Amino acid sequence: MKKIKIILFALALLAVPLFVFTNAVQAGSFHGGDNVVIKKGEVVDHTVFVAGNNVEINGTIKGDLFCAGQNITINALVEGDVLCAGMNVDIGGTVMGDVRAAGQVVTLSAKVNHNASLAGNMVKTESGSKVADLQAAGNSTIINGTVERDADLAGSSVTVNSMIGRDVQAATDNLRLDTGAAVSGSVTYYSHNQLQAADGSHVTGKTTRKDPPEQKRSERQTNPVPGIILSFFMSLTLAFALLAVFPRKLKVLTDLALTKPGTTILIGFAACVGVPILILLSFVTVVGALLGIVLLLGWVVVLLLSGVFASYYTGRLVFMNTPQHPFVAMLAGVLIISILMLIPIINIVTMIAVMLFGSGMVVRELFNKTAKPSYERATHPAKKTARNA
Repeated sequence: MKKIKIILFALALLAVPLFVFTNAVQAGSFHGGDNVVIKKGEVVDHTVFVAGNNVEINGTIKGDLFCAGQNITINALVEGDVLCAGMNVDIGGTVMGDVRAAGQVVTLSAKVNHNASLAGNMVKTESGSKVADLQAAGNSTIINGTVERDADLAGSSVTVNSMIGRDVQAATDNLRLDTGAAVSGSVTYYSHNQLQAADGSHVTGKTTRKDPPEQKRSERQTNPVPGIILSFFMSLTLAFALLAVFPRKLKVLTDLALTKPGTTILIGFAACVGVPILILLSFVTVVGALLGIVLLLGWVVVLLLSGVFASYYTGRLVFMNTPQHPFVAMLAGVLIISILMLIPIINIVTMIAVMLFGSGMVVRELFNKTAKPSYERATHPAKKTARNA
């Protein structure tokens, strides 16, 4: 009994972040379209969710800012956190919280009161930008802005050309301290090559080079950003393909989740626990092994499609008050879930929520489609008429 209570308590904990996110979307506002602009001087008193081809954010956001698109430009006062993903992401203005951004090209020119985590093919902080702590990883990483405390950097090439309040730690084969580099603490770098220090650069503490840990060829680390971008576009392609072929079916599935989200997630939890047990029991006997294989293949397909179902659910949720074209809703859902998957710890909760919601939608639809047996009142057979006799 105690174990059952623990399992139910864990389920409640997993469900909380999902409902918090749902309430946040409903409490905030969503802006979508080809070109989305929040004008200079405009004040938004809540959290903002933005998705579009070209996104431009000005004015004041009195909450968090979630944005996704091809080209993103931010030059606003954001009193909360900024979480963005896109091809070209340019974050300026002032951010009172944290910044987390990923894209092909990520540029930070903002003054950030707390921390910044940046990932991209090219990551750059501009002169005049300021952060407390910085984590940056890219094929090319260039630091021109002020870091008040520590900087953790990674990339094929890393260049530091600004003031660092404490320590620098870098993983790169090409680390350069340019003429404007002034590190108040120490520099520790993992590289096969020696540090390149230009005239005028200064390090107060020790400079230590360490050999990168040797790894097997199959285990060597690569830049994760191309994989993240490829995964996003593959997910988006699959989602659009299914929406084009099965628009009504996806609408029916997500209608069920939108009307009763709690029931859907409970059904998903029961399915995620019960189906694997049923599969294992099926493999116990030779006759049931075939059924086990069929169930296993079907369950794998359901889990793979859960991301599409959950993305469409999320997109329709944020457009609850402003209905949009189904493909716009799907794009918004894929972008939001992709952003959440980039955030440590949150990505685990998101993955579990996607699995529970996706499987819950499918299983609930299967039960709804199962025909109920129909029984007629038992009566004596009709007597033959004289004509039939």
